[in-house]
Amino acid sequence: MKKALTLSMVFFLMFTSLSHAFAQQTVLPPQILNVARNNDPITIFEGNKIYGLSGDAIRIGGSAKPGDKITVYVAGREYPANLDQFNNWFVLFSITNFTEEQYSIEGKATNNGIDSEKVELLTLIVGEEPTSVEQAKQDTENIDSKKNIDPRNVIIAILTVLILIAGWLLLSPKIIKRK
Repeated sequence: MKKALTLSMVFFLMFTSLSHAFAQQTVLPPQILNVARNNDPITIFEGNKIYGLSGDAIRIGGSAKPGDKITVYVAGREYPANLDQFNNWFVLFSITNFTEEQYSIEGKATNNGIDSEKVELLTLIVGEEPTSVEQAKQDTENIDSKKNIDPRNVIIAILTVLILIAGWLLLSPKIIKRK
């Protein structure tokens, strides 16, 4: 009985320490509010896809919380965002030397040394913009998409399995022998 009680205390302490770590301050990832190509607003197609041609200038903007620093990542390059006094941010980059394919545009926010998760903001497709939404769907169906695994879901799954095992150990009459 003491063994079962000790085991349950160990699992309880593991669970409370992990849940406390997740309850600490979190920073929300950046959100997109506007996108322009060569200073003209552009269409964001289904699946957050935008189109551009080599040499185009892309401007991405959004809003942040006070104290946030926004960083945008495109094709292996890092772009720190410019923020104004109203916590609106923007990043400007050129599609120079990009080949005709798709590129993930990712972003993260940092506040007081704490980073948000890096999230995909948009997908840039270098090539002619389709003439219709249906054409855009056909174009993007031909491009393989990556599946991202959220590490929080993995930890939740592991914790669930550990809790189930602890419950089985506590309730199993074969393991707990009474004298």
